[in-house]
Amino acid sequence: MFNKLFTLALISFSLLFNTANAQYVIERIDINPGPGHSDVRLHTPIDSFIYFQATDGTHGYELWRSDGTQSGTKMIKDIHTGIGNSMPKNFIKFDGKVYFAADDNLNGEELWVTDGTANGTKMVKDINPNGASEPQRFFVDGNKLFFAADDGTHGEELWVTDGTTNGTKLLKDIRGGNKDSYPGKFGKINGVILFYAYNGSTKGAVWTTDGTATGTKILTTLGGDAEPDFLNSVFLNNKMYFSVRGYNPPIYGSLWETDGTATGTKMVRQIDPFPPGNIESHYGVVKLKNNKFYFIADSSGKPIYHASELWVSDGTVTGTHRFTSIAPSMPASGPAGGVDQEYIVSVNDSLLYFVASDSVHGPELWVTDGTLNNTHMVKDIRTIGVSNGSSPTRIIEYANRCFFAAREDPFLNKRYDEFYVTDGTDTGTKKILAHAPGISGMSQNLYRPVVAGGRLFTLGFFDTTGWELWVITDTAYRNSLKDTATPPPGGVALLSQQAGFKVSPNPAHDKVLVSFDKTYNNGVITVTDVSGRLVKKLTIEHATKSMNINLSDVPKGVYVISLKHETGNTSKKILLE
Repeated sequence: MFNKLFTLALISFSLLFNTANAQYVIERIDINPGPGHSDVRLHTPIDSFIYFQATDGTHGYELWRSDGTQSGTKMIKDIHTGIGNSMPKNFIKFDGKVYFAADDNLNGEELWVTDGTANGTKMVKDINPNGASEPQRFFVDGNKLFFAADDGTHGEELWVTDGTTNGTKLLKDIRGGNKDSYPGKFGKINGVILFYAYNGSTKGAVWTTDGTATGTKILTTLGGDAEPDFLNSVFLNNKMYFSVRGYNPPIYGSLWETDGTATGTKMVRQIDPFPPGNIESHYGVVKLKNNKFYFIADSSGKPIYHASELWVSDGTVTGTHRFTSIAPSMPASGPAGGVDQEYIVSVNDSLLYFVASDSVHGPELWVTDGTLNNTHMVKDIRTIGVSNGSSPTRIIEYANRCFFAAREDPFLNKRYDEFYVTDGTDTGTKKILAHAPGISGMSQNLYRPVVAGGRLFTLGFFDTTGWELWVITDTAYRNSLKDTATPPPGGVALLSQQAGFKVSPNPAHDKVLVSFDKTYNNGVITVTDVSGRLVKKLTIEHATKSMNINLSDVPKGVYVISLKHETGNTSKKILLE
């Protein structure tokens, strides 16, 4: 099924190089052998694997997973048998398994589950017996999985499951009849689940649920036809900050905060005075170690994305302002000036990368450490004029570096994107995946790279084997994690004797002490919420038997503190009060 994995002995296919801090091994997994495309789609990191849909040329687009190795990449099950496509998507980890939507050609697109084996892959429930329920917008909280689905009678409404057929049910028909309430954009603060929905009469409503029908209700209204986004939010000082957009005053584009109560949900600042409000956070808000968060917004008051720039906030009105103006004299964002709305990512919570045009170089990669003096263009990759910048996309953090796709001078056609890595300096910006002449590179595939199991997974057409899955491994970084085991979803390889792993106090308030019964000089400590969302990450860089973790900016709730080391992984739950 697979062609042999290889590294850059073949220069036009991939690149192996050393920098002062990293060594990268690039491998390609040819799922559809020869020149055919596997066309990997929707790859989602879960534990040490990625789950995705792909075709091997014999089967249609089916359920696959990979741990980044040849032997660990396989089709889990041919759900729509033969050459038909089951098109699995919306992968999420819940209760030690992976839940997703798929179409078996018998029941339409319904809710499915897998434990990583063919026998353990099955439909949870036929929610819409007469069609497709199209489950989507999944959100995990403890022993409940919330999602939107349409049973053919009530429209698209809020559903919940405990993983069983009988436990999969309509939670509440928010908008009566067969009309849709479109529940989604979930978030959680201080034990309170928040989401957006429309009941047909109350606009701008913030909804909450405790997993029961009576406990699913409007928490508060924001005004106008506000659409809050709790999914792409940031936590600071026990509050959650989120963006709101709308078409009626005084909402438009605005920044809000909430502590999970009606009285504690309020506007911080209106930013864009023109509907629909161009404050964007759909790829996430970034928080740096200076206890501030950054986002992209347009405050021009014009009816289009006019002058998007980088903004900063400490959660106060006066502390929320435009961080800097990359192109103050230019009339629009994009190639003419300003900041690209879609791409913003941090590395180690210390460096923030974003795409901007300063009216001289065209769209290129920029970086800041949160100070104006250290805010600059990383490298002028494409040097042929204002309208022809390298237009970086697919920006992601991996192994303490920033990776991104961009196109350079020789290729005027936008198809020819290649993959780069940077440490934030001109000299430290290198091309890591090049393509052969006449090959498409990355730009036709819009899916973003992901990280799982200490490896970076990306997609592209870099050689004659078509659109395939590519794996980049920083060997030093992966060895420091020693996360080489491939347990089933939710599985944990325990450290020998639990490493005397202790977390105290528990319950905790603003900090905890993590201690071991022996000295460790490497490893990674992570703090995640119960849905698996990463809250904190610390690297053990020096010999130590204990570490303090500051949790003063983390909302109240239940969290999992984990230690990853060469002998395995271990974790403990804590309650933050």
